[in-house]
Amino acid sequence: MNSENEKIEGETSTKSDHSIICPQCKDPNPSNASFCKKCGSKLQQPEKANTQQNDPSVKQKATPPPPPIPPVTSQVKPPPPKPTYPKREILVTNTETIVGNEIVEVLGLVQGNTVRAKHIGKDIVAQLKNIVGGEVTDYTRLFSEAREVAISRMIENAISVGADAVVNVRLVSSMISQGMSELLAYGTAVKLDKEKNEANK
Repeated sequence: MNSENEKIEGETSTKSDHSIICPQCKDPNPSNASFCKKCGSKLQQPEKANTQQNDPSVKQKATPPPPPIPPVTSQVKPPPPKPTYPKREILVTNTETIVGNEIVEVLGLVQGNTVRAKHIGKDIVAQLKNIVGGEVTDYTRLFSEAREVAISRMIENAISVGADAVVNVRLVSSMISQGMSELLAYGTAVKLDKEKNEANK
């Protein structure tokens, strides 16, 4: 009797060791079953999956390596190039005539302008100078640069129309808004008698 009970217990333990527990109804099923015999749910076979993973004969799909990360380069913008102005290849004067040169043709009005704004830091220094007195060198430099730019642009305009000289040149400044002013250079573009001028030389 005892031997029969031990045999039954051994068979039960063997079945339980190799059985698959249904995740839905918790009922044991044979190890080769794909569906639960009680509720019909699909059974998972972890032992089979582990065997396939550990079996060297089963080819596993290789995971592709991650794409390389491009190096991070700091994109530093180069400083803007300084403006270049044409050389004074033509005569520029504030008189109506040029001594030793004969005007043979008047081409019309040419002009050049620039608008400059004050710097808040320089404005504070200017206010202090207004109290203690003295030259405001920052503003002197600002208007000197503005005058040079306006005249250079006027010369560009004169060269574009084929002038040999600009006479009767004038400079005018005006404030267009708070802390912002315009400087205008204008004159009359003319053509000279080059043959006569060369003969006089």
